[in-house]
Amino acid sequence: MSNIEVFTDFKNFVETKNAVEGQTIKFNAQINYKWDNGKQEAEEFLDVYLYLDSMDYGSIQISDGSNITAEKVYTRIESKYKSPVLSLTKNNSLVITGNGSKIGNYKITIIPN
Repeated sequence: MSNIEVFTDFKNFVETKNAVEGQTIKFNAQINYKWDNGKQEAEEFLDVYLYLDSMDYGSIQISDGSNITAEKVYTRIESKYKSPVLSLTKNNSLVITGNGSKIGNYKITIIPN
């Protein structure tokens, strides 16, 4: 599946359980974040925003928490690019994997409440 297809499926799942305000869906989720090639990790319950740029793609913004912050890690993901890679688990959790100069290899799992 392409990132756009995964984003659309995840958006449709989250949309059924949460209110859509204009072009934004806000929901709370458990965020599991591993970075620095797995040497560092954090888990927090944070607000997540899906910004719908069109019917097919958009961006994902994870709110800052105690350990997961925009200063330390990537908290905004664009679905229209091939990297990072988005995938869905069987329980409709979104998994984002990538590699960046700021934090090395990383994996984000977003588990909606």
